[in-house]
Amino acid sequence: MHYQEIQPSGLLARYIKCYWALTIDPVDAVGEPETVLPDGNLEIVFNLADRFRRFHADGEIELQPRAIVVGQMKRFVRIQPTGKVDLFGVRFHTAGAYHFFKCSLSDLTGKIVELDSILTRHYADLEDRIHSAVATEDRVSIIEKLLLNSLSPPDSNEKVVDAVKAHIAGNDGVVSIHQTARQFGVSQRQLERHFKYMVGVSPKFYSRIIRLQSIIAASEFQTADDLSGLALRFGFYDQPHFVREFGELVGKSPTAFLRDENRMAEAFIGS
Repeated sequence: MHYQEIQPSGLLARYIKCYWALTIDPVDAVGEPETVLPDGNLEIVFNLADRFRRFHADGEIELQPRAIVVGQMKRFVRIQPTGKVDLFGVRFHTAGAYHFFKCSLSDLTGKIVELDSILTRHYADLEDRIHSAVATEDRVSIIEKLLLNSLSPPDSNEKVVDAVKAHIAGNDGVVSIHQTARQFGVSQRQLERHFKYMVGVSPKFYSRIIRLQSIIAASEFQTADDLSGLALRFGFYDQPHFVREFGELVGKSPTAFLRDENRMAEAFIGS
């Protein structure tokens, strides 16, 4: 397996977190489905090799398109490679993608859609050019030129959205949205409208995503016996609420997640 991240250049660094590339040989790629969790970021992903399966909650199995936009995720997604893995992606900062897509990002929330279904004329033949490029650096160069050409000017409400995002992240997602809106001088309704347009989800749901990611980071050195303390630390005052919200986003209980993560770590250390 080879994973690489490349930082965006110049002006685009404000909107794009990184470009990334992942390659895995077929013998190592095919196995149990992988669970992808909400992380607050929107991505464009180009599949340069064998396609992925996506497992839907109703039992349907779908072959993913070769070029997709992954909107804000509100729950886990299970995917599985069918052979060789060769991916190239653009990972936007939270609220970065709205500068390039001429729609409210809430239109993409909870969806994985074909790239060409939402692109403007700036992106004509982009998929073919990405596939034809020889190296990751060439793909970065191609997409940076196109992104720069389609960059829209800042929205007048962008500053407050950025400030609230930073506030939520700085508090591990444990915030009162009502108090946060008052703190930053906007009504809760205005803040929700701006967030849905620029981020794709409400500030309350964005807080849930950040809290989930903070819990996962903090649980790395936890055991199942520590879960009550972990729940209290992140603002859950009863265990059922913690288990229910965690399960909705992750697809398993905190205990099962921790057990599986520890099992993976032990296998890695022992290999």
